[in-house]
Amino acid sequence: MKVYIETYGCTANRNDSEIMMGILRKKGHEIVLSPDNADAIIINTCIVKHTTEEKIKFRINFLKNKYPNKRIIISGCMVTGELESVKNFNLPIIGPRSLDKISDIAEGKSNYEIHGWTEKPLLPMKSTYPIWIIQLSEGCLGKCTYCITRFARGKLKSYKPKSIIKSVRTAISKGFKEIWLTSQDNSSYGLDIGTNLAELLKEILKIDGDYKIRIGMMNPMFLKNSSNLIDIFKDERIFKFVHIPVQSGSNKILKLMKRGYTVEEFEHIVKSFRKNPNMTIWTDIIVGFPTETEEEFQMSVELLKRIKPDYVNVSRYSNRPGTEAKKMKQVPTEIKKERSRIMSKLVNQIAFEKNKKWINWNGKILIDEYNEKKKNFIGRNFAYKPVILDNNSNHKISLGSKINVKIVDSASTYLKGILIDD
Repeated sequence: MKVYIETYGCTANRNDSEIMMGILRKKGHEIVLSPDNADAIIINTCIVKHTTEEKIKFRINFLKNKYPNKRIIISGCMVTGELESVKNFNLPIIGPRSLDKISDIAEGKSNYEIHGWTEKPLLPMKSTYPIWIIQLSEGCLGKCTYCITRFARGKLKSYKPKSIIKSVRTAISKGFKEIWLTSQDNSSYGLDIGTNLAELLKEILKIDGDYKIRIGMMNPMFLKNSSNLIDIFKDERIFKFVHIPVQSGSNKILKLMKRGYTVEEFEHIVKSFRKNPNMTIWTDIIVGFPTETEEEFQMSVELLKRIKPDYVNVSRYSNRPGTEAKKMKQVPTEIKKERSRIMSKLVNQIAFEKNKKWINWNGKILIDEYNEKKKNFIGRNFAYKPVILDNNSNHKISLGSKINVKIVDSASTYLKGILIDD
């Protein structure tokens, strides 16, 4: 059987698709790159934003109409987060905790699998070289009033350290150079099984090899006492990069969001991580959260001016079914759009100024991406800054290679480098 998988959403979703590919290939099925060539089509869904959900629903209906005789399967967060809505499509479904059953679903042996549980790090994967993704856990401990993903993924259930370490060893043995540790919240890893992220990383770093680790999103709620974790970032095998979503610069809004920390605590966490030189800081901001006043929005603006993050995901608040925030007093759409425009302009300015400081930097980067459209390679330096290389260097570069570069220019979202001699 030929199977096509279309993926939406976060890194964990990307890894879920890789796992499904690995399982299907092990069962003898072929993964194809177009739905035209497929016998079965899997849509791996995301529902974090209303616009994304509507786009996916439109896509599912389009595929149903275009390929009435093909088996179309819905997977991902939409299955568990909005089950009743998904049932209206009258299609086979599989939840994110039941991926080991994907072959049965694809082959028509089953049409409904959502209540399973497996150690995902131990499942077969079809990873894209040189990046190997490992999920640390499923679900979270948060109670955010705007988030539907926590309904879809459930309460925190951490995978066993030995399962994760085994996956790391597999990645290194296969020659993978970049390992991404991901979940709905990496900072809460292990709190349900008597361990924590710092202890896991200490064990991982006992493994010899030429590799880099990228640690994914961490909720500030569980980083208030993070000195052990911060020390681990001194190891050169860990990218000097953290993604710590703040969401608002107003303590009143953070309380309404039930984020579990204050602005002051967030700023202290950022300051602590920056004890490691050249630490790249990513964060997230939601504008137009219910009841947000102009003054509270300006608090978010001033917070970003103070901490000067390297990158910010700016999102306009959108109502999600079943969340507490949906029942709160809403901010008008036009105001949300205007605040988003103002915030996006600011974060681009900050990012541009931060990236300019890298001009004339010399050092090694790890090549981890090739842009097929622009025909150029992209690498990451020790601070996980993306470096785009000149096309003229392509004959000397390959995925997974480490090369010396000099940064000659920058933009708000990337650095531009040239190849230099060792």
